[in-house]
Amino acid sequence: MDPAARFFAEQARIQSELAAQFRAAPIVQIRGITSDSPPGAIWSQGMPRDQFTLLLPLAAYRINGGDIHSSELILRTSGSRTDCDTLQKLAPSWTVIEVDAHFVSDSVLKTPSALMLGMPVLATDADLSLAAGELQKPLIPKDEVFGRLKLDRSTSTFEGRALWLGRKIAIQISSSPPHTISNQLKIAHAAWKKQSDWNDQVLDFAVTELLNVKNEAWREEDEPEIYESGFRANLSLASIHISEDNSIIFSLDNKGMFMGHTIEVRATLTEGPTSADLVG
Repeated sequence: MDPAARFFAEQARIQSELAAQFRAAPIVQIRGITSDSPPGAIWSQGMPRDQFTLLLPLAAYRINGGDIHSSELILRTSGSRTDCDTLQKLAPSWTVIEVDAHFVSDSVLKTPSALMLGMPVLATDADLSLAAGELQKPLIPKDEVFGRLKLDRSTSTFEGRALWLGRKIAIQISSSPPHTISNQLKIAHAAWKKQSDWNDQVLDFAVTELLNVKNEAWREEDEPEIYESGFRANLSLASIHISEDNSIIFSLDNKGMFMGHTIEVRATLTEGPTSADLVG
């Protein structure tokens, strides 16, 4: 099976399993805090061109008034770009919202997932408001290369920005409590010392793995086939994430070639790039 067909077959399998899980899941009341990541919209093959999956990330939440879960939950629904704009206005960052949804605690996505039944509404919850304040408090180590890194407690990820080939990009370092990141910082320092080499390796790998995927499955009607040079010219590094397993994840902007999906190239210091996928 060619890469494009394999990718879409896997995506179709995941979406089918997730839909079945939602159909079987109970309807619950979810009250939560919107995170500092704004709502997003992604398109998938098989959907009408004007319909998207809308994603609203929560930094913490509770189910049916129960205990607070201080971890991320992505609320999903379907809608248009206009609906996504409405969602952004309804639910700005660090707002307490409430919505009825089908909730799956252990979804095929390997995380809790929820399918909203309508748009969320603003809510009041003293405990969640207190949690929102705690989640926004900085825990900021200072690094010689990356400066001050802020801990996003909802995802246990240190975040900052640093120069990469003369342009500032996001740097993220994952760490479970008690948030020891010395190992991951060494990996990030090693990558930063060879920025040009890594940049070329990652972009070349993305072209090799995803050029055919673009041409065979992601072209609009009457859109001409794109060649290696044009594909590569559309790629730019947006962020680098050092994961808890010491992988380096390079996120690439692609000027809309994949309709809202981001390219992620996973690598290690010893092996170089090992996989390229579309995410989001």
